Amino acid sequence: MAFEDMEKISMNMMKSGRGARKADMDSQAAILRIERELESARRKLGNIRSDKYKSGGSTSAPTSISPPTPAQLSRKCMKQLLALQNTQGAFIFSVQLSEIVGVALSSLQDILDSRSAVLQIDDDAHRAHVWATILALAYLKKKLPDLADEWELVDKKARKWLASQKILQQGAIFEAAEGLL
Repeated sequence: MAFEDMEKISMNMMKSGRGARKADMDSQAAILRIERELESARRKLGNIRSDKYKSGGSTSAPTSISPPTPAQLSRKCMKQLLALQNTQGAFIFSVQLSEIVGVALSSLQDILDSRSAVLQIDDDAHRAHVWATILALAYLKKKLPDLADEWELVDKKARKWLASQKILQQGAIFEAAEGLL
């Protein structure tokens, strides 16, 4: 899915009714999980075929596939998260973000709605970008500190964008985000 498409979906979700938003978010989450399972199955099949080809077509059982290491999983997660950053430095509020941080999108939306007065931003989509950016930065700091040298420039760009938004109570919002993780 193209970056612009994800952003359009995010914008449309913010504009639609709350009930419809939840249904859309749940549907997108289910689709994303199924797509990941399919991708995993395709990789396993490719490995099995590769092993069979390397062994000369032998019909013996394929060699076992070792699971990814924690470091590999962290790096993959980081790359998926960084892909959600737009060119200005903000992150996109999306199903992918909720899956990466491990919090249901509907819960993230509820928290965003409850903090809307604190954010003092009238535009729903803009407010969602601010919340997603704060959440992404909190996640990087709390969950991926060992990879800080790889995401530090992304962090700087996002913080520069946040500073330009003139949000008065950023510290309190960061604390709320860190408390979720």
